Amino acid sequence: MKAIILAAGYGTRLKEIAKDLPKTLLKIGNKTILDRLMENIKKTEIKEIIIVTNNKFYQSFNDWKNKNNLNITIVNDRTNTNEERLGALGDLQLAIKKLNVKEDILVLGSDNILNFELTDMLNEFKKERTIMVALAKLRNKEELKKMGVVSVNKKNDIVLFEEKPLEPKSDYASTAVYIYPKEKLSLIDAYLKNKNNPEGPGNLLQYYYNKERIHCFISKEDWFDVGSVEVYNKVKNGI
Repeated sequence: MKAIILAAGYGTRLKEIAKDLPKTLLKIGNKTILDRLMENIKKTEIKEIIIVTNNKFYQSFNDWKNKNNLNITIVNDRTNTNEERLGALGDLQLAIKKLNVKEDILVLGSDNILNFELTDMLNEFKKERTIMVALAKLRNKEELKKMGVVSVNKKNDIVLFEEKPLEPKSDYASTAVYIYPKEKLSLIDAYLKNKNNPEGPGNLLQYYYNKERIHCFISKEDWFDVGSVEVYNKVKNGI
C-alpha cells in the first residue's frame, strides 16, 4: 500500500494566516499539520509516501522534505493559481498515472488533524477489502452542513451520502481519509472521464455509494478539517 497526501490546494480561506506557506505546513502546537500526518502514517506498514502539490508550493514541500531528511515523492501538478487547479480528484489521478501506482492506496487530505490511529483503519481494511472512508461524529449541526454527511447501515456501509446538506440526516461527517483497493483504482478514471466534479474527494463517494460497496471506519476520536481561520484558531495552540 502507498499513501497519497493531497496538498495542491491554494488555501484561499487561510491566506491571511498562511501567507506564502501551504496550509498543511502551519503549526498546531509545536508541530505542523503535515508532521502530525506523517507521524501517524509512520506507525503503519506503509513505506512509500507521495505528496501531490502545485507549482506555487512545490519548493516549500521540497524544503520541508530536505529539512526533515525524508524519503518521499513530491508530485508537482504544474498549476500556479486557484483558477488553474486540477481539483483533489484530478491530482489523485495525476499521481496514480505519473507514478504508475498499481497497489492499494491510502488517500489523505493534507489539512486533516486526526486523533485516531491510521493503523486501526488499515487493520479493518484488511478484513473488508473494499473502498473505505473514515467518519467522525459531529454534534454541531451547523458544522455538519458544511461537510459530506454519511448515513450507514448495521455493517457500517454507506447507504446515503449528502454533500453539505441543509438538513443533515446523520451526525457522521466524511473525513478526507480514504482507502482504495488496487482493483478499484479504475473508478477514479471512469468518474473523471464522465466530466464529473474533480474537486473534493467526497464527490467520488457520493457518485459511487449506490453502485459500489463503501465501508466506513468510524472514529471515536476528534477530527479537525483546518480549512478556515475559525478552525485554525480553535486548534492552533495544540489539541
